Amino acid sequence: MKYIWTFILLIASCSTAFAQKEQDFATKFMNIYGNSYKNITCDIVSPSMMQRIMQLDTLNGNSEIRNVLSQLKSIQIVNALGSPAKDSLFVKAQELAKQNEKRYKLYTNDNVRHIYLRKRNNIIVEMVFIAKKNNRFSLINLTGNMNKDFLEELTKM
Repeated sequence: MKYIWTFILLIASCSTAFAQKEQDFATKFMNIYGNSYKNITCDIVSPSMMQRIMQLDTLNGNSEIRNVLSQLKSIQIVNALGSPAKDSLFVKAQELAKQNEKRYKLYTNDNVRHIYLRKRNNIIVEMVFIAKKNNRFSLINLTGNMNKDFLEELTKM
């Protein structure tokens, strides 16, 4: 019996270590391309910051915003200015998604915007918005436990 528990603990620790190595899209994108472009930035709202935001008094009267924010764990926003960088990074983001097509499924796309989803048990755990508009490339990476209503509300914005 002791060996069985030891084996179970070993398996659990290995799966935890594997899960911790799993990077979200924006982190992976910045690791690959972050040093190649001088005008690229990444702003992060961490899980602890999301918890602090949920405690703000200004959210008490707004149940819609509170509902949306409660489904998020973290937000990463990657931006780059400049026409050549905008077009190049947009293509590179698409290529990265295609390289990970088992993980990220294309939800919607047009010439200037793509949305990819990563699901686990029919729950959206990661949403990636890639856009190029005017002179700017933007990648917005949302993680959490989001439902389809959340997605539809965001795509209306």
